Amino acid sequence: MINAINNAQQTVSPGANILFNGSNVRTRSCSSCCGWLNHNINSGLFEITKSGIYEITFSANVAPTVAGPITLNITNGGENIIGGEMRTAGTTEGVFENVSATILVEVPCNCCDTFTIKNNTPTNPITVGIGPSIAITKVA
Repeated sequence: MINAINNAQQTVSPGANILFNGSNVRTRSCSSCCGWLNHNINSGLFEITKSGIYEITFSANVAPTVAGPITLNITNGGENIIGGEMRTAGTTEGVFENVSATILVEVPCNCCDTFTIKNNTPTNPITVGIGPSIAITKVA
């Protein structure tokens, strides 16, 4: 399991990933004998290296840098995962709103998948407040 966070506010460009610079909980990393997860500090990539079913939960406070809708997606290999989209109206520049999503994903045998949280807002960067959180847990 991992519960990764970022303890600094960040600006995320369109098409870029949210970065995570720390973790509250981190077990079963690939560097251990039974590990199934690769994540480097200050990265937005979470690579699951063992087959199974995993729950991915994400939550963050986000604000537009220019008033307009905000769209984030949980992605696998850069592709949006259906059910992993988060939207907010973003009607006022600099005003934070909360977005969150929880999905189940299956990583097939002899495979590995890389998951991210991507800013799919088409033209403007967004501000991600202090403390975005992603948790990945193996459930089966």
